[in-house]
Order: sequence, then structure tokens, then C-alpha cells
Amino acid sequence: MSEVLREVVLDNGLLLRFTDSSRHYYGGYFQARVEATCAIDLQPGFFPDQSAFEQAICTLGPTVLYKKDLGQMGVREADLAEIRDVLIETFLTTARSYLDLATFPAGVVRKELETRLKTSQRGKGLARR
Repeated sequence: MSEVLREVVLDNGLLLRFTDSSRHYYGGYFQARVEATCAIDLQPGFFPDQSAFEQAICTLGPTVLYKKDLGQMGVREADLAEIRDVLIETFLTTARSYLDLATFPAGVVRKELETRLKTSQRGKGLARR
């Protein structure tokens, strides 16, 4: 199991969790990797009506996971902790204003639903000869 490095409560109430998924790849060098995740519970207010909400629950389940992988190659073991902190701080500096938006959760859910529906439609429109 990955070590939780930090948890941040966003302005919209979501919990953003940073976990370490670094790995050794050669000699004394590592790939510093941090996974940022945020579980988003589906809410009726994300959808135009109750029917759309229920359909989304059937397609996605009750929760959608936002995930962003952060990383840097060629990190010495002695520098791993510092580089992971830099990755987290850089991500928060660049993405926090977006992640804090009240509209962020609904946007992630809608995008995931759109992706899943497109994926499920592949192969259904085979060309007729």
C-alpha cells in the first residue's frame, strides 16, 4: 500500500490525497512519483434531472475518482522526500484554484460519464457492406 504523504481539504469540501508511488529503477536512482487522488460522490445536482442522475449511478457507480500522476525521473534516494514535496507544491500552485472551484466535482463526473459512454459505444456502429 502506498504511503499517504499529505491530505488537503479543498474549498469545495473534497479531500485531495497525495500518496507516494516512487520506484527504484537503476543503481541509486529512483522515479519520484506522487499520485494525487480525490474521490467525488455523485450528487443529483450534477445532472439535469433524477433520471440522468440514476443513469449515471448505473454507469459510473456512486463515486468517481479524480487522479493525477506527478513524477520526476533520475532522483537520488537522498533527494526523494524533497522532490516529492516539490512535486506536490508545484501541483497545488498550478492547479489549486481549479480544484477549489465549486463546479470542479460536477465537471469531473460529467467528463468521466462522457468518456465511459463513448467507450461503451465503440464497435456498435460497424460499417455495413
